[in-house]
Amino acid sequence: MTGCRKEIKANYVVFCLGLPDEFVIPPSSRKIAKVRPTNLSSGRLRRSKNGGKFGTPDLWKCKLTILQKNMVAALLLVILKILGKVSIALVILVIVGIIGIRLAEQKMIYYPMVFPRGYWDTSHFPGRLEDCTFRTEDGVTLHGWFAHAVAPDTRPRRTLLFLHGNAGNITHRQTNIVHLIQCGLNVFIFDYRGYGKSEGTPSEQGLYADAASAYEYLLARKDVQPEHIVFFGRSLGGAVAVELATRKPCEKLILESTFTSIKGMVREIFGLLPVHYLIRSQFDSLAKIRTIHVPLLVIHGNQDTIVPFEQGKQLFAAANAPKFFYEIHGADHNDTYDIGGDAYFERLKAFIYE
Repeated sequence: MTGCRKEIKANYVVFCLGLPDEFVIPPSSRKIAKVRPTNLSSGRLRRSKNGGKFGTPDLWKCKLTILQKNMVAALLLVILKILGKVSIALVILVIVGIIGIRLAEQKMIYYPMVFPRGYWDTSHFPGRLEDCTFRTEDGVTLHGWFAHAVAPDTRPRRTLLFLHGNAGNITHRQTNIVHLIQCGLNVFIFDYRGYGKSEGTPSEQGLYADAASAYEYLLARKDVQPEHIVFFGRSLGGAVAVELATRKPCEKLILESTFTSIKGMVREIFGLLPVHYLIRSQFDSLAKIRTIHVPLLVIHGNQDTIVPFEQGKQLFAAANAPKFFYEIHGADHNDTYDIGGDAYFERLKAFIYE
């Protein structure tokens, strides 16, 4: 009788409740065993202590417990599937974001204007302007202008190696060049690779190589005194000038509207978003300027909406003496010499010749 009860109970539970696979009778024997009448001929089923027929309360308790477990398991499975899909979506989003930022990095930093775009008509330029070409160590041909000073000066002629910003090309600096040659300075300005008439594609290391080759070009000219070359970098060109000053000697260094580093600029733009970790370019002037030991002039407009004024102050604070900071009140990023006016050029001359 005991064996019969166990068989009835086991088959009833399996048949009614649909247990998980690990509890179900193997496929080869999933048929519910028929209860032979002879198994029950020895007498009636005993009642359980709670008054019900044999096993009834226990079976319902088992059924409810298993159903509850199945519901929890099903709910967990749904949650895990949702989390899995969300996780996959996040991973895909992160990967796409990284690829997108890496691909967009060039366009975020460099805004070259290639010939014939620009203001290439120099027929009204008030002075002698030479077209120059030279090659970099990695075989890229670059184009530049050598503008001769127009103001007479009994002092040794200084040559300004002008490293321009990240947008446009050398033609967009014509007005600035005119003012500088009228101060008695020779000005050599060239286009980085990928800008103006220069070959190639811009990159951080490429710009550093371009500046070094421009310096070597100046050394080869007979009308340039090597000991009187002054590096002048504006905005991105300031970062290039800082790097050049760590490699080549110069009489003095002028940085105008220059940032501390690319990552510092990215943090300013994106705030708490950790985008700066994805940027490969460095242009880390803040770290390099500590190694430079030449007289330094830092110029910055206190209303600069592109490179924060505080970044100019940070560069100045990190630099070695002798150093001078020239704050231009009311000047934005690209109008320093317009807002500064005559005082701007007088301050420039005083620093260069003092």
